[in-house]
Order: sequence, then C-alpha cells, then structure tokens
Amino acid sequence: MRYILTYIFFISSSISLLASSTKADSLYTVQNYREAIAEYEKQLSEGVNDNIYYNIGNCHFRMNEYPQAILNYHKALKINPQHSDARDNLRICSDKVGAYAQSNNEMFYTTWIKSLVSSKSANDWGFWALCCWTVFLFIGVAYFLAQTPKVKKITFFTALPLLILTILLNVFAYNSKQYFYNTLHLVVMKSTPLYESATTASKQIGEVTPGVLLKLNDSFEEHWYNVNLPDGRQAWCENTTVEKVELN
Repeated sequence: MRYILTYIFFISSSISLLASSTKADSLYTVQNYREAIAEYEKQLSEGVNDNIYYNIGNCHFRMNEYPQAILNYHKALKINPQHSDARDNLRICSDKVGAYAQSNNEMFYTTWIKSLVSSKSANDWGFWALCCWTVFLFIGVAYFLAQTPKVKKITFFTALPLLILTILLNVFAYNSKQYFYNTLHLVVMKSTPLYESATTASKQIGEVTPGVLLKLNDSFEEHWYNVNLPDGRQAWCENTTVEKVELN
C-alpha cells in the first residue's frame, strides 16, 4: 500500500510540474515574460533543473535584463556544463554588457581572448585538444613511414600547426579550469563602487557596471566581498548589488 501511495504521489507531482511548465511556456510564447518567470520559479521549488534556469535566463534576456540573464545561464551551466544553448546565450549576453570587464590598461585582444576562453568549458577545450593530438600522432606516423621527400614535407607542415593548436587548446583548458571551474564568482546586478578596503570611508578606486563577472576571494562581516579585478588588482565591494554564482 505504501508503494502505491508513493507511486500516486510521484505521478501527481509529475502532472503538476508538467502543467506548471506548460503554463510558463505559454506565457513565454505570448511574451508575458514577467509572469513566465514567476511560473518557472515555482518549478524550482519542486526540483532544480538546468532548463528551468535556462528559460528564466531567456525571459530576462527578452526584457534586456542582461545581468539577471547571465546569472541564470551560469546556474544552468553549473547543473549541466554541456548545455550548449545556455552557453551560447551566455556569450551573447556577456558580449552585450562586457561581462568580463576590460580594464583601462587592458588591450582589446586580451579581452577577446578572455571571452573566447570562457565560451567553452575546460572539458570542451580538453576534448578538442585530445582530438588534435590524436590527428597529430597519425600524421606523425605517416611522416616516419613516408618514402618520398614530398610526402615527408606535406606531413611535416601539416603536423606542425596541429601541434601548436594542441598546445594552445590545452592552455585554454587550463585557464578555463583555473578561473572558472568550481570557483565562486559574483555577477554584478547594479553599478557597484569598488573600494580599497572593506569600508565606504576608504578610497573608491573604481566602479563596475551591471553584468560584469568578478572572481570572489574573501568576505568580511557578511556584507563585504574581496574580488579580483581584470588587471590583477584586488578590491572590496558591498554585497547588496551582486549575486554569487558557482561556475563550471
């Protein structure tokens, strides 16, 4: 009897979740994004799901609320790092708001590389590095088995860029893991002043705009965060205008 009741409860919960999802999707379809968010958030109380966070992110994106969209895309990717749609939309939002925060002394290509590295997970970069390495090994074997100088030349100049690309992809994988993997970050939700120390009486050294992603180092007295800036400096900000997110 207990198993029957459990089964009935499971079926009822599933039907309720499906009905809620259908209502939320319908609201999204008619561009009632605010109410759709409310319905999607109700689903979170019944169980966390990467697609729910992805849908909430899409609603915010449609309303040009990019910081909120970025936050929810990151939450979706934390649950499912292979969610390619969430990663693609995250990249679009990040480009719109400059989420990786170019500093005044940072060259444009440095910002572009940061954006490129963050566009894939460490596992994705590692996978492509492995593919290039495998092809490189096959071409290397062909080089040593080649009977003519022409074939040796072709295989050599094919293998060389593959080796360089393999090294580059491994560097991307390493940097992606070091900066983004299982580390706490902050998504800036509103313009946030930065200070030299954990008090507003200290010198203000700058300000970050909404949507910017900052790496969290430490906290102080529950409402101050120490963060890494793009140029390598550290600063303090209050926690009232930022949201924590753990990245993959």
